[in-house]
Amino acid sequence: MSDTHNEIEKISIPYDDAFVHCGDAVKHRTSVRNLRNFNQFVCQLPHANKRFVSGNCETLFWIVNIDFNLRTLRRLNNHDNRG
Repeated sequence: MSDTHNEIEKISIPYDDAFVHCGDAVKHRTSVRNLRNFNQFVCQLPHANKRFVSGNCETLFWIVNIDFNLRTLRRLNNHDNRG
C-alpha cells in the first residue's frame, strides 16, 4: 500500500501476515500530528509484521533533518507505548 495521504483510515485493509506501507502516508510537509495519527492507526492493525518506507512526502525523515527525525521518532514511540 502507498500514497494514502492522511486518509488511511478510509481504506479497507485486508488481514495478512504483513502490512507494508511504501511511502506518502501523509501529505507533503505535513505535521508530526498526522504521522502520529498514521502510526496509531497502523499499530492497531492485527498484522504480525508491519513495515513503513518513507516517501517523498514524509519530509520529516529526510537526512537533512536527522536530529529532528530522532526526536520525532522518540515522541511517536513514547506516545504509542503509553497504552
